[in-house]
Amino acid sequence: YAAIRAEYADRHAELSGSPLKSKSTRKPLACIIGYLEIHPSKKPNVIRTTPSLQTPTTKRMLATPNHTSLSILGKRNYSHHNGLDERLMK
Repeated sequence: YAAIRAEYADRHAELSGSPLKSKSTRKPLACIIGYLEIHPSKKPNVIRTTPSLQTPTTKRMLATPNHTSLSILGKRNYSHHNGLDERLMK
């Protein structure tokens, strides 16, 4: 992979007629820390409230769900539309 990349870089430099640009060097960690000390990150003002048991989301979570799947035809469940209730009655 490195050989292919080097060959591509050589050909690309020949076609453009200009020497390859040197990669920018990384700044030392001390410079980066100094910049961050001068320019601290801005933290958004987030108002956090503790949810009480009276919130609607908690009420929905505590409610027992109805496990019968409703069909397109109405409020009757799957077993009613597929005749499973008739088998139980006989």
